[in-house]
Amino acid sequence: MQSSATSFAFPAKALYGKKVAKEKIYQYASPSVAVKQKFIQQIEKIVWQYKLAPETINLPATKQVAEIQIFDVWLKDNIAPTELDDSLLKVIDKAISMPLYYRLFAGEQVKFCMAYKRPSEADSNSWVVETYFATPWLNVANALAAAQTLPIAINMQGLYEQLLRSVVTEPAKPSETLQAQMERLSQARSLTKALESLTAQLVREKQFNRQIDINRQINQLKSQLELLAG
Repeated sequence: MQSSATSFAFPAKALYGKKVAKEKIYQYASPSVAVKQKFIQQIEKIVWQYKLAPETINLPATKQVAEIQIFDVWLKDNIAPTELDDSLLKVIDKAISMPLYYRLFAGEQVKFCMAYKRPSEADSNSWVVETYFATPWLNVANALAAAQTLPIAINMQGLYEQLLRSVVTEPAKPSETLQAQMERLSQARSLTKALESLTAQLVREKQFNRQIDINRQINQLKSQLELLAG
């Protein structure tokens, strides 16, 4: 059952526990100077905490997903949880050519985060990092105390899909594939941004005729969003 507050207890056999140097991430992802500065300002440390792989959790690999890595990321004390920039996670995802599941820590709070990540159709050695999904911020002690065992899956691809869906607050439709769900939610996010932009434009608009036209566009977007949600 999906829950925006699901946490998982990862098997002891999968424990890796290696600190990841930011310089190593820079080496593989080549971030801009501005992004490197954000790393310094926002992130205290990154630990590669668990490796979910055939030899550690006894699930067969698939062509799409050979392993899943669990990364713990601690924010600096002066950074509010809401200030974490997704672009930093994207840099880490670019550096690690496997799906990543994040546990993000900020003081006494934690949230679980994952990107929809897939092998590139143009280059099988590179990955495309798309939309990020995350739970709300939760109390660390409560979240970890309520941790569940890993979802039942027949292979690493199935586990990846269930882990990703555990952090997606919008549920899948009946029989909807992961790819179809991701495409639908991505389209919904784009429409929501367009709707917010038009709504702000309507507030500023003084001409009555333009107000009518903007209202028409707003109603069209709302209808499209309702269809995607339904």
